[in-house]
Order: sequence, then C-alpha cells, then structure tokens
Amino acid sequence: MKGNAIVLLLPATVMIGLFIFGYITLSQTEEVSNEDLKESLSINEEIVDHQTLKINWQWGDFPEDGIRGEDFLEIALPDGTEEMSIETELILTQGDDIVYESNHFVKSDGSIIISFPNEVQDEQILGPSGEVVVRFSETVLDQRQGNTDYYHTWYDHNIQLKEGMDIEETLIGDHIQSYWKVSTS
Repeated sequence: MKGNAIVLLLPATVMIGLFIFGYITLSQTEEVSNEDLKESLSINEEIVDHQTLKINWQWGDFPEDGIRGEDFLEIALPDGTEEMSIETELILTQGDDIVYESNHFVKSDGSIIISFPNEVQDEQILGPSGEVVVRFSETVLDQRQGNTDYYHTWYDHNIQLKEGMDIEETLIGDHIQSYWKVSTS
C-alpha cells in the first residue's frame, strides 16, 4: 500500500498546484475601466490619396464597467474645404464582420463631427473597432494639417448632432462628466 501512495498523492498535488496557480493568475489580471480605456486606444490617420483621408481606431481592451454611450470623432478639415462637397463612410467592425455603417456627419466650425454607438446588441459589440473614410470632391490633402479628436462617453445621453456645434462645449454644457478625449497629432 505504501508503494501506491505516490500514485495517489502526485495527481492530487498537481491538481492543487494548478488550482492555486490559476487562482493567483486570475486575481492578478488588471481590469480596465472606461476612464482608463484611453490608455489602450489606438487611433491612426492615413492619407490614402489627395482626396481621401482614412481614420481607424481599436480599443486595446474592453471596460469592466460595460459598453454603452456614444462616441464622437471630430475631424479637422483642411483649409479651403468650407464650400467643398464632402462624403463620409463610417464602419464599425467586430473581427472581420461589419456590424454598423453610417454616412451621417455634421459640419462644425472648421471640422466635421461623426457619432457612433457603443453598445452590445445581441452578440455584436459596437464601438471598440472601426474606420471612417472622408472623401473630398477636390484635391486638398497634400499633407495632414489638422488633427482628429476622439471623444468617448460611457453613460447614455441625448446629444443630437447639429450643424455648427462644438462637441466639447456641448458635453461640458450638458454636464456630462463621464467622457475623455484623445487627439491625434
């Protein structure tokens, strides 16, 4: 019987060790809140050609306090585009699948503003990954002179996009404190 004790003790010891190691590993995993999400946001701009600008973003993590609210992109326009025809295409993705599309934007003072939802619908997650393509009717993009501001909110609000609005002033004016802004340079 003593010779068989190792056969019983060895698997039990391995199981206990794996349980302890797994517990320690899971308890040390950092959780990200919506406030800290900006540290893991990756946002890139690319001039595709002299008439097309592409902006894409990807969250590095999902917030522990849930995905909800609405995000905004404020894209500075090049000089001389005030009277020019502009088209936008917003695509939100999950993996390789397109989960949301929109062409809606409003013009502000020297920029355009695009909004998109952050939410979970059935099995689709909207907001953490996407792309905006801005097309100008004439050649204007020799090199990027402005920047893009990404505004992330994480509470439901009723902000409606209007021509000429300033998104940051609107967030402050509506007393929305649960937001942050990241700017490209």
